[in-house]
Amino acid sequence: MKKLLGVIVLVSVVFIVSIPQTFAQMIYACIDDKGGDKGDMRFVPGPGMCKKGEFEISWIDPEPKFGKDTNWAAAGQGRECTLGEIILTAGSVANGVPANGQVLQIIQNQALFALLGNKYGGDGINNFALPDLRGVAPNGLTYSICVSGIFPIRE
Repeated sequence: MKKLLGVIVLVSVVFIVSIPQTFAQMIYACIDDKGGDKGDMRFVPGPGMCKKGEFEISWIDPEPKFGKDTNWAAAGQGRECTLGEIILTAGSVANGVPANGQVLQIIQNQALFALLGNKYGGDGINNFALPDLRGVAPNGLTYSICVSGIFPIRE
């Protein structure tokens, strides 16, 4: 397993930690440069996103909160849902099909294809793909997509 070498700087003290790369997640934040210890911190999605008067800090989160042990629930049916709706569940049975990027046949899923097209993959002629949400699901939970429900109507 590859290791990612991380450096965390806290009040002029440096800690060097070894974190498995598969579980490491980089965190970015910006801190107001107000002087003293009164700076405000805000999280940003990536590097280079701080405003003038802020400085950037980053660190490795050894235990990210998303993408670990996700989408393990079995496909199932529960409450009535809107076709294409994304549902988050903590149970062992999902309301719909887990959104794992699987390829579906258009002929068997025409209504869902009419909503999704081939935006998430597939050839758009014979098949299309569901979104793969495993990496963005909170740890231990399942994102599923409603494949049998009410067709949404635009107002």
